[in-house]
Amino acid sequence: MIRVHGLKCSVGQFRLHIDLQIRDSEYFVLLGMSGAGKTMFLECLCGLRPLSEGAIWFDSREISQTEPRSRRIGYVPQDAVLFQHLSVAGNLGFGRRIRRSAHLDPEVIRVAEWLGIHGLLKRSVRGLSGGECQRVALGRALMTQPEILLLDEPVSALDEWNRRSVCAVLRSVQETMNIPVIHVCHSRSEAAMVAGRIGIMHAGEIVQTGSLDEVESRPSSQIVARVMGLDNVLEGTWSMDPVLGKLFRTGRLVLPVCALAEPAELPCCHIPPSAIVIRSEAEGQKECLNLDATVSAIRGDGPNWRVAFKESDSLVACLSRKDPAAQSLSPGQRVYLVVPLESVQWIR
Repeated sequence: MIRVHGLKCSVGQFRLHIDLQIRDSEYFVLLGMSGAGKTMFLECLCGLRPLSEGAIWFDSREISQTEPRSRRIGYVPQDAVLFQHLSVAGNLGFGRRIRRSAHLDPEVIRVAEWLGIHGLLKRSVRGLSGGECQRVALGRALMTQPEILLLDEPVSALDEWNRRSVCAVLRSVQETMNIPVIHVCHSRSEAAMVAGRIGIMHAGEIVQTGSLDEVESRPSSQIVARVMGLDNVLEGTWSMDPVLGKLFRTGRLVLPVCALAEPAELPCCHIPPSAIVIRSEAEGQKECLNLDATVSAIRGDGPNWRVAFKESDSLVACLSRKDPAAQSLSPGQRVYLVVPLESVQWIR
C-alpha cells in the first residue's frame, strides 16, 4: 500500500497538499486540468522534488528521504525521453546498466517480447512511432523491476488506435506484475480503459476519489464535474413560490425543491444524461420534471447514443443503441423529456 500523509511541496506560489492511500495492486488514475499539480506530485513520489512536510510510505517503508534510485519506483515521464544515441535494446537495458554489449541480455529480450517490440531491439530509437517510443520507455522502467509504477500522460500524444493498444499493454503489465500504478491523464475515456479507481486533482489537492462510476454519478463540486467533462451541469438561482415553495430555476427548468432532498441552496445541479427518459407523448408523471423539447443532434458514443435538444437548457440524454426509443429519433423531432426528480444531484 502507498500512503501519502500531509505531503506538502511548494514551487513559487503553488503548493501541493496531498493525503492519499493507494491499495496494493491498484491501478489508480489521477485526472486534473493543466497546472493542477499532477506531474509535481509524481516527482515528489519519485524523490525528484523534496518535501517541505509530510511522509510517503510504501508498505512498512517510509521513503520520503530515500534517494530516488533506492525507492524501487519505475517512472515514465510525459515525453518518454529516450536516449537517442542508444538502440532500442540499449534504452531497455539502461535501467540495468547494460547499455551496449555484444549479446542481448535475456531480460531485455523477455521484456521486449512482452511489450511487442522484440523486432525493434537493434533499431535506433530515431524514427520510431509514438506508440513504439512509449513501449520502449515503459520497458526501460520495467527493467528496474519496480515495486511501484508511475506514468505521466503515457498516451496523450498518440492516435486513437495506439492509445487503446498501449492502454491494453499498461493494464496487462499491472495485472501481471501485481504492483500499484499511478497513471496521470486529462481524459475520462483514457481513465475508463485502465482505472480501478480515480482521483480528481485541483489546485494542488486531491478533491475526490472513487470508482469512475462513483465520481461521474456523484461529483462533489463543479470542478470535479468539469474535469470529468460531465453534461447537464446547470447553474441556477433560488426563489420562493407561495404555492410551490422553494424553487431552483435554471433557464426553462424549474425544480420544486419540496420534492427533493434538501440541497442547502447549492449553486448547481447535475442531471445524469442516463436518467433522462425520452417519450413521444407527454405523460405528466409525478415526482418527475416533464419538458417538451426538439431533438437537435444525435451522435454515437460507443454502445450509446447521445441526444441533444433545443429549448431545454442544452440538456443531453444518453440512450443505449438497443433502446427502441433511440431507433425512431431524428433531428427536428418534437419529444417529451421525463427527468425523475430523485436523479437530480446537487453540487458545490
